Amino acid sequence: MIACQKLNDNEDVTIYGIVSTGEFWQFGKLEKDTFTRELYPYSINDAAKVLGALDYLFEQCEKQITGGCHEI
Repeated sequence: MIACQKLNDNEDVTIYGIVSTGEFWQFGKLEKDTFTRELYPYSINDAAKVLGALDYLFEQCEKQITGGCHEI
């Protein structure tokens, strides 16, 4: 995420990250120099929650690209 921030040469863009083992999913974001993440992983056994989190994350990215609000 830091590399992405550096490559884009823009610390004002929020970088979102996803890590998955296939069974468990974790989500995080990097805003300037502050990294935050969900405390608990999402389980693929609750696919609706994983898909909801993905939908929300992509919605935030789209808002950021189109100039909308980029706060979570």
